[in-house]
Amino acid sequence: MESKEEEKKSEFESYVDVTDPIKETKSFDPIAWWQSVAEDFPTLHLYALDTLSCPAMSTECERAFSSAKKLLVPERNALSMDIIEACECLKTWWKNDLLEQQERKRKR
Repeated sequence: MESKEEEKKSEFESYVDVTDPIKETKSFDPIAWWQSVAEDFPTLHLYALDTLSCPAMSTECERAFSSAKKLLVPERNALSMDIIEACECLKTWWKNDLLEQQERKRKR
């Protein structure tokens, strides 16, 4: 018969007891692995995905802030957060060729 302590292991203790060391490190996809064990370790799964989603370098974040600073000049200080976000997204998408310009014929 198991004691109460053995019955009530934390999610982390279960993870440590169950997981095997990863054998193939060259082809290992940590995000896919955490998604495959999401039901067994729901809290650790979310924590791992939050941690893995952090960029290794902050240059892209710094570019975004710099770009937003150029958008928010004193003449445009009344822009709402939604408009600022939309402008920054559109600008980035346009630079990365994720948007196509549609030609419209003007009626004169």
